[in-house]
Amino acid sequence: MLGDKLINDFLQEKKNECEIRFKVKFQNIYGLETENTYLYRIHRYKTGDIKVLKPLLRDSLIKSSQM
Repeated sequence: MLGDKLINDFLQEKKNECEIRFKVKFQNIYGLETENTYLYRIHRYKTGDIKVLKPLLRDSLIKSSQM
């Protein structure tokens, strides 16, 4: 959640790294539902630049399950 303390600390420049996990639920054309959990990392460099360290979408997949 974006209300998470770690993310708020990152946005207020108290931390230089944070992770965001999010779930995507979808249903295919056959009615099968799947839920995937993905992980992205965000890093702030000393210069102030921010970079989202995102692997390929398939590599960011933490968990996948059929519902």
